[in-house]
Amino acid sequence: MTSEFSTAVFVGDHPLVVACAGRATEAGLNVIGVSTADASIATWATSEGITQVAFDDLTSFLVSNNVDVLLSVGNLRILPDDMVDAAKVAINFHDGPLPGLAGMHTPMWALWRGESSYGVTWHVIEHGIDEGDILATASFEIADDETTRSMNMKCFAAAGGAFDSVVEQLASGHLRPERQLGSGSYFGRYERPVPAGAIITQTMPREEIDRLVRAMDFGPTLNRVGRPLLQVDETRLMVVQSVRFVDSATTQEPGTVLAYETSSAADAGQRTLVVATPTGPVELIGWVEPGADLAGAVGHALPDPTPHLGTLET
Repeated sequence: MTSEFSTAVFVGDHPLVVACAGRATEAGLNVIGVSTADASIATWATSEGITQVAFDDLTSFLVSNNVDVLLSVGNLRILPDDMVDAAKVAINFHDGPLPGLAGMHTPMWALWRGESSYGVTWHVIEHGIDEGDILATASFEIADDETTRSMNMKCFAAAGGAFDSVVEQLASGHLRPERQLGSGSYFGRYERPVPAGAIITQTMPREEIDRLVRAMDFGPTLNRVGRPLLQVDETRLMVVQSVRFVDSATTQEPGTVLAYETSSAADAGQRTLVVATPTGPVELIGWVEPGADLAGAVGHALPDPTPHLGTLET
């Protein structure tokens, strides 16, 4: 590569690391190191003859090898300033639009807020979280039935396309950074959409319940935020898995259980409750402890959420 950017190191734990490293290599960049906690990425690095670097040793590796580019991809750790400064340029993939949605779990926050479109950003890392100049972006529409799982898939698909622009800039030796304009929202690691974690309350409109459940659906990816919960009696919670709007009218107070069903999975704890909300009935399908009988709840209001019961996270 005949530019000032010839060597690169990746840090991150998502398969996108492998895809982006491949594109960088095809463009002539020499990927000499990878820092990852993911076993499959580590195996790939070994097969490619790429040095694996422990995160705590990464700064010294960058300095001793005079690395040009540090690329943070699918990395949830904050890179210390000395690590960022050790490369000529440090670049991060953020799975959200900047400066609109910065911080952690931004696809989930976009669903919870009811956004209609979304995007991803490759940006220069500066001494502030998600604050650096933008190198490339990609955007897409949010479907009505979108979940965080499907959003994440779209984000990483969009990331690959946008990375082509980043690689082109590195190959040419001329980055084209653009300042982040305007302001946005920052979401910290421990922020949650509703009080007591993700517990559903009697006053929530069914549209809000639907958004919450879809936002908390991370699929097979580790869910570090929490599960949507419904308190069904004084001591038990239902982990709500899906939502369906019921096309019928009711005069019952919000929070009243209108119907209860079991299914072939009842022995395993799957249950269905139809509950009145301020904007119409909603069917909630989820899981409680095996053997629990909730038939007695029909016709009665669900209890007020008990704060300490709303802390279930997986």
